[in-house]
Amino acid sequence: RQIDNDGTETLSKAIAIQVQGSKDKLKAYPSVTHSILTIETDATGDYHILNLLGQTVVQGKVPSETWGLDVSTLPQGSYVVKVGVEQVKFVKQ
Repeated sequence: RQIDNDGTETLSKAIAIQVQGSKDKLKAYPSVTHSILTIETDATGDYHILNLLGQTVVQGKVPSETWGLDVSTLPQGSYVVKVGVEQVKFVKQ
């Protein structure tokens, strides 16, 4: 809906879109951890752990569909695990 300065109202045509879901599912648990973060993904390639400023603090190759990542050396705070286009948040305590 758009209303012009002169009060004229125009409605846009509604269109439907369909977004194809990614076949790569990323899971990281527990969402709050002290040491080991378990990561599950169907994706291959690189993973990145980002801080809330978007800076990569840890990176590496995805070793398997499920693996444990030691995050004990990270400072306490919120982080994002990114594999391909998918990402999941977790908290390091």
